[in-house]
Amino acid sequence: MKKVVIGKISAPHGVRGEVRIVPLTDFPERFENLKTVFLEDDSKMELESVKFSNKFSGTGWTLWLV
Repeated sequence: MKKVVIGKISAPHGVRGEVRIVPLTDFPERFENLKTVFLEDDSKMELESVKFSNKFSGTGWTLWLV
């Protein structure tokens, strides 16, 4: 399976397992329907929700994955 990088984890957030993602795609809405993501070490992360915010990014969107 070919994998495409669409974001980078920039920081953990809170105490519920959220992480801040900096999108590396022109189409951040790609994250809306994701259920599983693959990390750099080929491990999987199951997602519960995706929240969009532009509070922490001066040049675009920041996403929260739980």
